[in-house]
Amino acid sequence: MKKLLIIAAVAFLYIGCAKVDVSPGTNQAAVTTANTSEASQILPPTGYYTITNTETDWGIVEYRIQYTDCNGKYQDIPLLMQESITLCLENGKAETNFAHTIEKVK
Repeated sequence: MKKLLIIAAVAFLYIGCAKVDVSPGTNQAAVTTANTSEASQILPPTGYYTITNTETDWGIVEYRIQYTDCNGKYQDIPLLMQESITLCLENGKAETNFAHTIEKVK
């Protein structure tokens, strides 16, 4: 009886670590494994990032950054030519209409 329980426990642990299916239409960047430490490598971490405008095309009238902040609120803000700004970004993501660099603040 003890051997049967040990086999059942080992089988449960093995199945518990198996990959989780991602259904069509779901976020493909979502967790794909049951191991959360692996999942944290899929998306950049939420936190502060410095975005620097490196645009050389003076034809754009207004440079803008669209992002979701660390409180889950959508933001759409202007940025001046060659300016840098530090923002708290959810999942380290931002969209801009200009060439830029983005670096995680340590």
